[in-house]
Amino acid sequence: MRKRVLVVDHSPLARSVTHAVLSGAGYEVREATSGEEALALLEGERIDLVISEIEMPGIDGIALLKRLKSDPTRGAIPFVALTTESGRNRIEQGRREGAVIWIAKPYRPELLLEAVEKHTRGR
Repeated sequence: MRKRVLVVDHSPLARSVTHAVLSGAGYEVREATSGEEALALLEGERIDLVISEIEMPGIDGIALLKRLKSDPTRGAIPFVALTTESGRNRIEQGRREGAVIWIAKPYRPELLLEAVEKHTRGR
């Protein structure tokens, strides 16, 4: 069964690029345009890993991460921050909240694919 990855970003271009990288490597990709949409999608679908922008209107990536990690049924889903946010305080906050890796945009596709492979192995 193909691994299913949820990409959360308010930017259509960012979602499209990340979708192309992941689907080209054989992953099944679901997309959400906001933290709210991501939470709704997570309620009804099996997701093996979440990749999210941090800076988004409404429920931002950190709030999404907190909600995900506090959910007993979805708390084990790995969370990758793929973001324009590069402030040290935000990175430390993301790591404290449970992000498995923080990748700054623009990114090298190989780095993202390596992280996704590592954190979906065995799921």
